[in-house]
Amino acid sequence: MTWNCPRCGRAFARAGQWHSCAIVDVDRHFAGRPAELRDAYQAILGGLADDVRVASVKTAIHVAAKSVFASITVRRDHLRVGFLLDRALDSQRVTRTERLSRRVVANGVDVHHPYDVDDELLGWLAEAYARVA
Repeated sequence: MTWNCPRCGRAFARAGQWHSCAIVDVDRHFAGRPAELRDAYQAILGGLADDVRVASVKTAIHVAAKSVFASITVRRDHLRVGFLLDRALDSQRVTRTERLSRRVVANGVDVHHPYDVDDELLGWLAEAYARVA
């Protein structure tokens, strides 16, 4: 069951879920940034399941199935890719880990080039997707 915000139209797993209705165009996130970041973003989306939804809000680009499982924040020279798993990853690629609850751990990876979007990263994103699909 999903709930659609009557103001912005975004879909959520729970009725009345808090969120920002500040929808922006994806192009705004990449304005003035290196083209390779947009290429890396496209590589990420190309490696995800066909039924994912993308919501570009003021501060990030959220990726969801039944609920959000990943976010992409465009920085000056890299993408900060965050995703939710049931475990903390043990990898030198992981730049941040935060336990959000007993069963949810936010993991973050920085992507500087399209070639950083490899089978390992796409596998973690697929695992995050499977948690909520």
